[in-house]
Amino acid sequence: MKRWMAVLMGTLLCAVGASAGKVFDVQFNDVAGTVVDAVAVDPTPGFNPSGVDAFGATDGAGHMVWTNMTSAATGYAGLDLTEGPFDTNSTETLVYTVRITDFDFGPETTYGANLVFELRDASKLAKMVLQVGGPGTQLQVRSQGYNQSVVNHGGIFTDASNLTMTQAGWATLDLQWTLNLSNNTHGIAWQHDDAGYTTLTNGMALGLGAGDGLFAEIDKIRIGAGSAFLAGSMIEIDSVTVETYEPPPVPVVTNLINDVNFNADGSATETPTNSTLDNVWQGTGTGTFSLAPETETFGVTDGSSMNWSNMVAGNKSAFAGLGDTFVAGTNLILRSTVRIADFNFDEETTFGAAVGFGLGDASKLAYLQLRVGGSGNQLQIKADTLSEDLQAVIKISPDTNLNMTAFGWTGLQLRMDVDLETDTYNLFYLREGVDADWQTGATGGAYGLSDTNVVAFEELDKIRIGTASTPFQSGSTVSIDQWTIETIQEVQVPPTNSTPESYYSDWVGGFSVGAESNLTDDADGDLLDNLTEYAFGGNPGNPNENGNMPVQSQMSEGGANYLVHVYYERADAADRGLASMLELGTDLVVTNWGTAGIEFVGSGASAIPGYNAVTNRISTDDAAKKFLNLRIKFTP
Repeated sequence: MKRWMAVLMGTLLCAVGASAGKVFDVQFNDVAGTVVDAVAVDPTPGFNPSGVDAFGATDGAGHMVWTNMTSAATGYAGLDLTEGPFDTNSTETLVYTVRITDFDFGPETTYGANLVFELRDASKLAKMVLQVGGPGTQLQVRSQGYNQSVVNHGGIFTDASNLTMTQAGWATLDLQWTLNLSNNTHGIAWQHDDAGYTTLTNGMALGLGAGDGLFAEIDKIRIGAGSAFLAGSMIEIDSVTVETYEPPPVPVVTNLINDVNFNADGSATETPTNSTLDNVWQGTGTGTFSLAPETETFGVTDGSSMNWSNMVAGNKSAFAGLGDTFVAGTNLILRSTVRIADFNFDEETTFGAAVGFGLGDASKLAYLQLRVGGSGNQLQIKADTLSEDLQAVIKISPDTNLNMTAFGWTGLQLRMDVDLETDTYNLFYLREGVDADWQTGATGGAYGLSDTNVVAFEELDKIRIGTASTPFQSGSTVSIDQWTIETIQEVQVPPTNSTPESYYSDWVGGFSVGAESNLTDDADGDLLDNLTEYAFGGNPGNPNENGNMPVQSQMSEGGANYLVHVYYERADAADRGLASMLELGTDLVVTNWGTAGIEFVGSGASAIPGYNAVTNRISTDDAAKKFLNLRIKFTP
């Protein structure tokens, strides 16, 4: 019996930077003695201070210096943002950066004295805080979202004797707070001496509700909020900036999985007129409709649409047949889009009758629904997710007659995007003849998958017309023109002039790894360091997502036996400073790794976007045991 062991090894040759459009910029380049309410601000208006002028002024060398920070001298400086307010529907990211050039918290002996930088609009408050921690022996930075009790923080310097910039040996300390308005998250990072940011938290819930107006002003720089500094402490601030960053459109790869269009167009893919559901063209799907007996009596095609009428209690239909499986945690968006050509729900007088389009796998079922709301006088779209209490309801019509003609629409499109990587969903609609583009319904709602839901959806499980408990009235009608299912995968295209360090920094900054962002760190404890997960496209913050792992098989040729080893290499590995090499050894005690005995078969594009498959084979006839090692190198 021959024994084989595959070993993964990341070899580090070096390591790790980021940026943004100014909202405002305060450099404190005023003459010495300028108090906060008189400093130059780009753009205007300036600060509107309360209580800070008595103990803070510029030093004439480009800094604002606060000293004598006793309990009687706490206060704040407020700055209006003329570019605000910012909104959660925005695609922008706010980046708030503070540069500190000196601090002396040596007199502090307790926990809590702090310097606070706040964004707010009336009650909507979020903040980044530099604070003294421990018994006056730690320097920490933390952030807190709007209406969030959870405070996310991390230590950046610990010294048992003297908490000062001199003791730390730094010339500059930068704090950076990032607020992503498109997905309602925030995170903090820090660096000293421009050595590269260390991420402390990333992707934490910011706490805003859908459509919340956000941050009309930078309302406070607060000295000693909550706990005052002791006399003798000081801090010197070099600059305070807030920038916006709007990412360029992300290239995507779209794969149409299923297209049910009901058309009678004379093609090989047509659905003949007067067809019932079991005879419609199934697109690229492999299954067929599985009908409840009563469905065929009230739904047939007219050459372009499937028309349902006489929608009484119990009338429903089901369809199984994507033939594909989708794994929770993968970098895919599953998009379900429905076009409704016509509807008339005028006879509805109660709440709840709905046309539902389901994605499912046994018990994991979710619906995109067009539903009657109110007392039969509203039209709603709704996402009914895997957890029953996670629903989004959006009113999309006036409280009048519920029919397409009365609304003046020429069609209605519904869309649900399920992000399998973040376990969230977004809901959209487009009223043809009214809306120029998709209208946003619910965004970023928790979907309800978990690590145990390995298969997310393996079939189009249901087209449901009403239910026994909430049927349509007999005179209601709906015509469905098309239903498509597609996957969308983002293609990571780094900016031009990227370096291997910036490629890696951008990649690792997208995960929750805390301070363990170096190439040799193993933040999730899965025994794969960050370099290996970077090469394989894994998630360094989740031990269940290792990326595109190598695969092995056995083969025989001409009487000889081989082990075939395939590993996946980034197509742009050279630009990223990555190189990989398969090695063979016969002893793990006295390491003798080499390439002798490995036959290179070939390398080329794989089924995984952005990755090439590298194939090698090794004879299994000439030794009782051998070991394989995949060496990954990073060169800046």
